Amino acid sequence: MVKKIQLAVIIGSPLLAMAVPAPDNAGVATASGVEPTATLVTASSVFNSAASSSATSGPLLGEDGVAKCTDLQLHSGADWLVTALCAISKCNRMWPVSNINMAGGGDVYDGISADFTTYDLTLASTTTKVKYTDAIGNIADNNGTAWFGGGFDRAIIAMGGPGVDNGKLITNDYSNVTAVETAGMWGLTYLTGQYAVVESIPSDSTTWASWMSKIDGSPVLIRTSDAPDASLNANQYYTLSTMDGTDNVVVWNPSGTGDNSYVSIPIGTLKTSSKYLYHLDWAHFFYRISP
Repeated sequence: MVKKIQLAVIIGSPLLAMAVPAPDNAGVATASGVEPTATLVTASSVFNSAASSSATSGPLLGEDGVAKCTDLQLHSGADWLVTALCAISKCNRMWPVSNINMAGGGDVYDGISADFTTYDLTLASTTTKVKYTDAIGNIADNNGTAWFGGGFDRAIIAMGGPGVDNGKLITNDYSNVTAVETAGMWGLTYLTGQYAVVESIPSDSTTWASWMSKIDGSPVLIRTSDAPDASLNANQYYTLSTMDGTDNVVVWNPSGTGDNSYVSIPIGTLKTSSKYLYHLDWAHFFYRISP
């Protein structure tokens, strides 16, 4: 049974250094990546109803001053990036904020611009100044008045690398399937400065259950198959938010709005509906092993 749930039961736990056994590396690709060849859409300064066209500043974050998945919504088409941003936000709501410096004027409640730090696949950092007016619009990945989603869109476009082609974020409707199926791994690295991996879905339920046990303390995404459960869209990225009891997983749909973005799905149904799973390199993340 698939059920929609209220936000109160899906808040992720704080970022933890947990002693969890790392999975074996069978079927794992590393973050060296495949260069995409597609062209897709980018965040622009075309304004939507969430912000006035005459405004030059606005709240970087939601009303409570932290980064939340409900401050995000897919508009760019780059579901691989917005689900990665949600995944790190649900682990620790200040994690994305730690990569933002309000040096350009204003504060998180009314910012004119901000410096966003992102990381390439060698883990080298890049800092990009993003104006409020460039981070909002009808294809910026924001929900409500917050603009940190659109800010990270712009920062990663400016940094470049796999997942960015000709100054635009890649999306699902292009021919390079390998690129779009690898992009979730790139998104996690770009936002965290940590190595990430993409894994094929295991045949056995024990391994899958072990992976699900890690989602409360670490960022994890899935990309669905061509024919997933009816509660999920085909060939789309989702954030795995938390366990709902022992038999269900709460997923965040980047195309949804607010609490309606969350759906609780049986753990076995999620397994058969998924094609790939993306996570930070658990050995380094949980045990803090140096690269």
